[in-house]
Amino acid sequence: SDSLHEKMILLRSHGVTRDSALMDEKSHGPWFYQQLILGFNYRMTDIQAGSYVFMDDNYRDVGGRLGPVFNDFDSSLFVLATAISQPVQGQITVDAGIKAFATDKEPPRLRDFKGVAYRFGGDEHGILNFTESSEPITVGDKVRLTIPHCDPTVNLYDHLHVVRGEQVLEVWPIAGRGRSQ
Repeated sequence: SDSLHEKMILLRSHGVTRDSALMDEKSHGPWFYQQLILGFNYRMTDIQAGSYVFMDDNYRDVGGRLGPVFNDFDSSLFVLATAISQPVQGQITVDAGIKAFATDKEPPRLRDFKGVAYRFGGDEHGILNFTESSEPITVGDKVRLTIPHCDPTVNLYDHLHVVRGEQVLEVWPIAGRGRSQ
């Protein structure tokens, strides 16, 4: 029967669905899941818990309760880049290129500046293009770049630096670094 078939599908998915027709409450967007029954693995506490701790650009672009950008909480993972040269007016080169990010999604974005777009400029470099910058960026300045896809980007690094404001609180080793074989 259709009812038995639907129940088996729900059990196989650990009781979790994103089908809004089955949910007890209104779906908050395409990223929203709800656990309806315990399912086979009822001890599961979250889906991709690590990804939601970081909230990369890819997840933010899925949309949220309040609109086309998920902003219920903010991103917490960034690559800190340094402006290293300004070869032409309206552009500045930073020391974070293709090797600094997973490149399976769109390029990173600047966290604290509006009117500046990032593009890959090679393995070790990125190019910032100024359209209407909210404030100037000069050689030697540090900029925070958002992460388009957190999982494979984290895998590129040996450590995470945990910061609050400008202070480094801890340095965490990435135990799974390079262990994706």
